[in-house]
Amino acid sequence: MTGLIARWSALLLLPCWATLGPSRPVAAADGPPVSAYTARLSVDAGVADRPRLQPELFGIAWNWTDSGGGLMEYGELLRDRSFRNQDAVRARAWVGSPNAQTRGRVRHVSSGGHDKPWGGRAYPGFMRLSQEALGYTCISQQLGEPIDAGAQYELHLSARAEGSGGAGLSVFLADPHFTPIEKLDKLAAVTANTWADQRFVLKPEKSQNGAFLRICLASPGELGVDEVRLRRLGGELRVRDRAGARIQELGVRSLRWPTGSDADTFEWRESIGSWRERGEVPTQFGVYQMPNLGLHEFLDFCEAKGIVPLITVNIREAPESAADLLEYVLGQQSSPMGALRARNGRARPWDVRHFELGNEPTELYRAGFDRSETVKGYVQLATATAAAMRGKARQLDKRIELKGVVEAGFTVADWIWLVPMLSKWNGVVLDRGIGVRASVDQIKGNFYSAFTWKSSERELFEEVMGGGTTLAATVRKLNTDYGAPLPFWLTEYGVMIQKKKFLGAPEIQLDRAKDFQAALSAADMLIVAIQERFAGAYLFNLAQWGTWGVIANPVDLRLRPTGLAFSQIAKLAGEISLPLVVEGGKMVRLTSGEGNNPAKMQYPTIAAIASRSANAVQVVALNRSYSSDEKLWISLRGFAATQAEVNRLGPESLVASNDEKADTVRVRRSVEVVSGFHIVDLSARSLVRVSYSK
Repeated sequence: MTGLIARWSALLLLPCWATLGPSRPVAAADGPPVSAYTARLSVDAGVADRPRLQPELFGIAWNWTDSGGGLMEYGELLRDRSFRNQDAVRARAWVGSPNAQTRGRVRHVSSGGHDKPWGGRAYPGFMRLSQEALGYTCISQQLGEPIDAGAQYELHLSARAEGSGGAGLSVFLADPHFTPIEKLDKLAAVTANTWADQRFVLKPEKSQNGAFLRICLASPGELGVDEVRLRRLGGELRVRDRAGARIQELGVRSLRWPTGSDADTFEWRESIGSWRERGEVPTQFGVYQMPNLGLHEFLDFCEAKGIVPLITVNIREAPESAADLLEYVLGQQSSPMGALRARNGRARPWDVRHFELGNEPTELYRAGFDRSETVKGYVQLATATAAAMRGKARQLDKRIELKGVVEAGFTVADWIWLVPMLSKWNGVVLDRGIGVRASVDQIKGNFYSAFTWKSSERELFEEVMGGGTTLAATVRKLNTDYGAPLPFWLTEYGVMIQKKKFLGAPEIQLDRAKDFQAALSAADMLIVAIQERFAGAYLFNLAQWGTWGVIANPVDLRLRPTGLAFSQIAKLAGEISLPLVVEGGKMVRLTSGEGNNPAKMQYPTIAAIASRSANAVQVVALNRSYSSDEKLWISLRGFAATQAEVNRLGPESLVASNDEKADTVRVRRSVEVVSGFHIVDLSARSLVRVSYSK
């Protein structure tokens, strides 16, 4: 064990190409006095033949499930439209409003329902509303898009009277207090004891954020409701313009889809075709999701916005399915899959190069794989899938790049008992004889900090901010242990804090994945990805109501602190990467080895990167210290700056978020004249981006 710790310590302290460990700052003969600064950042802006920061480094994972609570739906304003998830608290979208005065009841029936709603596919489950007197007993869902006055919204649903007495159906749009925002004239008498299609056009009289759709039983009796669809007439945009503009504002240059744990159960064929025929996909967490953000929507958006797509391939499907996916995306209209794509509305193939072979296949045991065989099973599936895709690519005369999965760091994790094969995973996957090295172009892995819990705010922060250093050391260790390196893709990164229970598995603290501390950690890992010359990096994730997601709210699209941090570093995308040396600063030393940080590790407080465009030099610096402020002398060589735009994020409360108030955490901008030496204050727990111009 002592040897392991020593080896990890050496790796953690190994200087990277861009940032050296701290040393005593030394003033140049023409520099400021040493007392004026605590660290010197030396940037050589005149160096030639430097690589550009590629778009794949500034990626975000786009979760297909829910698309962030309705954020990116396929022209649809509702979630869980067939009532499959009413018994699953995490995915519940509908709210029941039984009327006590009428002895109203709202019940979810998990089987049955309309067999063929408006000629489309049907799914088990429906809602049953009942009451004994005249009044309103309702189900409601808050919409993920503002409602505009005067616009028209088309509502489809299936309904039947439960019994012989008939039932009165009423539908309308309401404000967050359930007060109607249109005339209550959308009434239908449901008389038959059989399912029938119902269509309404809703016309709100005023605009409303956070509006609700209300579906009500308006008479005594029983009413069945099933297969509900709501879209704006004339506004059936495959990806909403407002959200698309926000993604571009973030500076996203690459998107990964589908993503998250459910990518290994995702069936791509269920995400194409008519919205009426599109199938539901079971996820690993016991709920069903309809892939409204399907293959066409994703790739059309990337094409329209100039964003590089990365597609995750579900290797649990047959290799032939992966080959068909490749032909569907890249094949000409004359090919069988290209012809199917054309029938679904897209004649031309898309331009896609990047594919990854599975998401987190160590989780496949959840879907029925034997734990002891998971790594061997993955290698067999990945190898067969890669061969099928390579063969199809040669047939189509297309160049593709495949990424094989390693587990990027959890060999020292204290939660390893959950997934015992992790400790042997990388050795098998990267073995030159039996692994996937010969089948892939790059290796990929996901990394989260810090898989631990500390009651002390300072100790927890220091463990979380050690994640970037551990990530760098982990990837170097992969290269050291398994020979010649393959380019590395960080396909998910973020914060995962686990609070241990006395009995049972640790509990993930979901709120801590969206706060200011998470933003600093995300910035740290993106800086490390750039320093270590990763081939790609994807923050998890674009939008997810209540937890991860750089976008907090699908109604007003406010940015969480993680989004603000990402957008500051994304300003460097496409620019020439510059060498940078850090002199000075302090070291953080950890006493414990919990989570995925080894014991007694240490890391420098300052992490920094730099880039150059035609007319400017940019420097991004992060202070990883909990309490020590720094003064940075930013020394530019080969660039005579006259002005500096300084953008600061922090310091803030580590638990601050923008979920409730948009400007709780914000970037503060100032413009400074540069004459002589430029000293920049870098507070503890803060990020700064300085853009120099002539």
